Amino acid sequence: MWDFSSMNTKREPAPWDFMKIVPRYLQASDFVLDIGTGGGEKFLKLSGYFEKGIGIDQSIEMVKVAKEHAERAKITNVTFGQMQAETLDYPSDTFDVILTRHAPVFPSEGVRVLKPNGYFLTQRVAAKHRQNLKDVFGYHPQPKYANDNGTLIEQFESLGCRIVASGEYNIRYWMRDIFSFIFWLLIS
Repeated sequence: MWDFSSMNTKREPAPWDFMKIVPRYLQASDFVLDIGTGGGEKFLKLSGYFEKGIGIDQSIEMVKVAKEHAERAKITNVTFGQMQAETLDYPSDTFDVILTRHAPVFPSEGVRVLKPNGYFLTQRVAAKHRQNLKDVFGYHPQPKYANDNGTLIEQFESLGCRIVASGEYNIRYWMRDIFSFIFWLLIS
C-alpha cells in the first residue's frame, strides 16, 4: 500500500486537473465504477455527483482503507471491493461511467461493462513521467502500464468508442528530501 502523503515534493502547475474534469461527465442518476480506487479518497470526493458507486482495487489492504474512509465520512452511496481490472465481475452494460486514475486499463473489459453512450475517464502515468530524474540517475524501470495513450485510444476506437478528449502533460518535479526521492524510486 502506497501512501504518498509523506512525500516532500514541488512540481510545476499541471495544465488540467482530472478531479475538476470528471464532474462534467457525471449525472445524479449515474452508477459509477472506480477502477484502482486505492484508499478511495478521490472517489469519495466525487460521491455527491452520482447516485451509486463502486470502487475496486486489487489490494485488499487498500479496500479496507477505502471502507474506513467512507465510514468516517458517512458516505453511503459508495461501496468498495477487491477485484482485478482485467476481469470485472459485473454483467455487461452495468455502469454509466467508469473512472480510473493511475491504474492499468483494459479497454475490452471496460467497454463490456459500460452502458451504451457511457463515459470511460482515465488519468494515467506515462512512461516518460519524471523522465528528467530517471535520465540523471540512469534509472529506467519497465513501465508498469505498457499501453501508451495512442495505443489505448486505438483500442477504444476499435471497440466502437468515440474519443471525446485526450490530453497529455509532462511537468517537472522536485524531490525536497532524500526520503521522498528514495520512495519515488521504489514506486517507479
